Amino acid sequence: MAAFARRLAQEEPVPHRVRPDVEAIREVAAVSGAVRPADLVGRQADADRRAETLGGIAAEFDRAVVDGTMTWTMRSTHRAGTLERLASTEAGLADALRRAVDVKTDPAGQVLRRVLAEGVPGHPHAARLPDHVVGEASTAEVAQALLWAMSAKDVGPVLARTSAVAHVESVLKSYEGLLAHGVVGRDRERDLLEQFIDAPTPNPDGGLPLLTLTGIGGSGKSTLLGEALRPRLQALVAGGDVPAVVVIDLDRVAFRPDAEVELSFDVTRQLEVAWPELAAGLAEARVAETRSRSGRRELGSDSGQYVESLVRSTTSLEWSVGDLLRSSPRGVEPVLLVLDTFEEWQRARPFAGPRETWNDPEAVMAEWLDKLRRSMGISGLRVVVSGRAAFSLVPGASIELRELDAAPAAELLGRLCVGRDIAPRLAAQVGGNPLTLHVAARCVGRLDPEERAGFLADGATAPELDEDLRRAVLYDRFLGHIGDPEVRKLAHPGLVLRRVTPELVQEVLAEPCGFTEMTREEADGLVDRLADEVWLVRRAADGSLQHLPEVRRPMLALMARDPAVRDRIPTVHERAAAWYHPQDVDVREPATTENVEAYYHRLMLQTENLTPAIDPWNVQMWSVEDRLYHVRFARELGESVSDLAPRIEAQLRVLRGDRLEPAQAALLPDGLWAQHVDGTGASFVALGEPEAAVDLLLDRRWPSEARRPEWVAQAFCDSARWNDFAGQARASQLRPSGRHEFVNLIVSDDEPARQRVLHSTLPTLPDQADEMLRTFFTALGQVATGRATPDARPRSLPERKAEPSPGFPVDQLRQYVALLLTGARLPWRRGGPFLPDIAGVLAPDPEVMRAFGLLTRDHAFTDVAQELDRLAERARAARPGDRDAPRSHDVLGEFAGRTARRSYKAVAFGGRLRPEALTALRGDNPELRPAIRNVLHAVAPDDAWLKSLGELATALLPIPVVDLRPDALPLVSDSGARTAFVSLVEYVDRSRVTRAFLRDAVKLRPDPRLAALGRAFARWDDAHRILLKGLG
Repeated sequence: MAAFARRLAQEEPVPHRVRPDVEAIREVAAVSGAVRPADLVGRQADADRRAETLGGIAAEFDRAVVDGTMTWTMRSTHRAGTLERLASTEAGLADALRRAVDVKTDPAGQVLRRVLAEGVPGHPHAARLPDHVVGEASTAEVAQALLWAMSAKDVGPVLARTSAVAHVESVLKSYEGLLAHGVVGRDRERDLLEQFIDAPTPNPDGGLPLLTLTGIGGSGKSTLLGEALRPRLQALVAGGDVPAVVVIDLDRVAFRPDAEVELSFDVTRQLEVAWPELAAGLAEARVAETRSRSGRRELGSDSGQYVESLVRSTTSLEWSVGDLLRSSPRGVEPVLLVLDTFEEWQRARPFAGPRETWNDPEAVMAEWLDKLRRSMGISGLRVVVSGRAAFSLVPGASIELRELDAAPAAELLGRLCVGRDIAPRLAAQVGGNPLTLHVAARCVGRLDPEERAGFLADGATAPELDEDLRRAVLYDRFLGHIGDPEVRKLAHPGLVLRRVTPELVQEVLAEPCGFTEMTREEADGLVDRLADEVWLVRRAADGSLQHLPEVRRPMLALMARDPAVRDRIPTVHERAAAWYHPQDVDVREPATTENVEAYYHRLMLQTENLTPAIDPWNVQMWSVEDRLYHVRFARELGESVSDLAPRIEAQLRVLRGDRLEPAQAALLPDGLWAQHVDGTGASFVALGEPEAAVDLLLDRRWPSEARRPEWVAQAFCDSARWNDFAGQARASQLRPSGRHEFVNLIVSDDEPARQRVLHSTLPTLPDQADEMLRTFFTALGQVATGRATPDARPRSLPERKAEPSPGFPVDQLRQYVALLLTGARLPWRRGGPFLPDIAGVLAPDPEVMRAFGLLTRDHAFTDVAQELDRLAERARAARPGDRDAPRSHDVLGEFAGRTARRSYKAVAFGGRLRPEALTALRGDNPELRPAIRNVLHAVAPDDAWLKSLGELATALLPIPVVDLRPDALPLVSDSGARTAFVSLVEYVDRSRVTRAFLRDAVKLRPDPRLAALGRAFARWDDAHRILLKGLG
């Protein structure tokens, strides 16, 4: 058997044969958009053969039903490969297009065929392709066709501009519904907005012109913006020479760590519409930065240096675009940036807690806007911010949209088809909020004359009530004036249900609503008549009626206060739960509509019976299945979780991963509180707020049954609380396994705790890379505790077969040290380069890169060192304001990416190393950089502290880049300070001068916190020096 297996392994595999007819079908599909599958196989006479063929290629297509007809569209990866092959021969595309003539396709497919046949014009600045190529296709369909065609034709510039135009058209389309009835009663606000938009181009050295448009929900902010922007956007789409307008809906781009990069990309895309001659350059800047990040192995990486790479990438893109705009007259032209739904950005912090540095969305936005003007070169920028609250960090003008006065409110009602005779009286009844007026118009339009008169005779809603309660009282009156008495009886208690069907009306609602008997036919008719109340319900895809959330939510709150209705609410919930599912839903059952509704109504029963001060309610989770059950069903509930008691709501929200406010987190039982702390603390650490993570952890005694979060050691390390961590480690007899556990112990002042590094263990599910890192840190800890030479053991785990993705690039050097100590193999592919991530270990010091050459005997490193020599000469000769001088993002970004593309040898030399070569192995200190920048920020003695630090750094740096010189660094109070600290500390550390930098900083600012930081780094550095010296 063994011989047979060996012989089988030696035999050549049978080559995969592709049926010619199937390949021909693929080719036709590749030059088409959506097609009928039958048309693809129409030439095959045998029905079984056609079915077999389609079955064999079905996985290569996306399927959809359009106007009742099934269509297939070839998936992008399969299309790209087929088009590349066809385009590689002179007749390939032409033959496929000829065979596809009789296959009907959609407009995008028709454009694709014309582009493949004719190519694209040589003047990509036109707003659209020639009319005969576009045909009847929309801009979005043209963009899709060009995206498909990229594999066969050079359509990049045209695609970029077409996609930008499609985005502007989508913005215009979003305004259509808002402007259907025009803007009423906002003449003064409209004039102020227009004056701001059309004001002369601002002085680039002055303050940023900013206008905030505020108002409560439903006051018409987006409608007013739409009226002002629509003609301007229409002119841009038509190719008119008008000022640029960029519209960003912050409901779509919520605040998160990398939002600034996405926002900058979005701005450049939309500018292509107004500035077509720059479209190719703007698109190339985005492509170049994406390519550079990929070369530096930063895309899709979970590297701990995420914040640093983000700052570097954003800065690099801004400067690239800035160079383009400063060489063009467009750079001084006016640009209007509109930030809509700003409240979504303001409140969508990744975690609750103090608004500081990375956790303050307004500060992040203020810095980004400043960089658009000063770095990206959009000197004519002016900004309109629309939201429910003002932009407090940037001074500017403001317009508040209050309720409409009586006359314009009546005019709006008239446009909404309310009779002129009753519009003024209705406006007096409901107030001047435009959204409320729309609901009122829909309701009153359903009333017969007698009911309408009765409603109008009731008097106005009490103005002293808050907005939500006023609406609830108003909607309650709407319910009371529904013309059909049976619908009126059904509607009020019926709001307890999220959905209404004839079956639910007959079997759940009939008795609580006062119906003694009801047939199925009567229930059908009642639901049909309820559907006419378009202000209250809408028809869902499954045929049920669903209450409008903006009506149901305030009404539920009002019903809970009404003694006449309150007692019926539990009855409806109980009957609904029993009807949907007689028993509790089993944890293994799927989240069907029926099961989700049963889950909801049973939780609402808990809400009705719960006295929070007496009756604690906890999600019952005895197993993994229990947890997954609650997670699945909580997600299906959506925002209906806010209907539940606060304690229940908090538990379901944390289970499904929602962000909790501190008051909500306080309601959680210990187990779920630990889960909340785990996720929220990780966000704190990721965004540079480690102190907040530690405070959150220590807010409550940690449950003994809960697993401690993985970020704990890093939070203590990043906040420079090494001694606090060491004390806990000593008390708990910690056996370190993770990198930050080792770092905390090695640099701490607690000598007994430092001995814990001698009792390390491997992390859960380790591989060879993990073991080599543990070997390095254990050896480092041993010399830090006084051992002259480390006791390193050879590896015992199997080799890792794939190239690793280390937490930090410097881990490659640490693993090489472990190789020298133990003889273990490096945990990446044999035959690959000695260092897979060259860009990550690049040091902006020619002597260090020469040391890499000595270490590997590879002349490529010597060539890099010579390039760095030339960069150093340029940097030292640069004068303030020199835009061609090297900057930190140039050296660690573009230059590092270019360096990584060189060809390097696959081997490094073992044995005893020359002392000069050991310099390469010292590496940088990424684990300590967050603590360094946090302490430096915390001890700032004055507003010029960053400039003072820049002066210290410039005197030490081998390549003194111009953006880190004192004249280029911001004040501590400036919006750019947070990113400046990141760039300064990283560049100093990558240049291997951190110890000297901290020593000089302590002399300049003798603060105990800074002195402790200097001691900790010196202890860390000494341990490396002793360890590496033993290798020489």
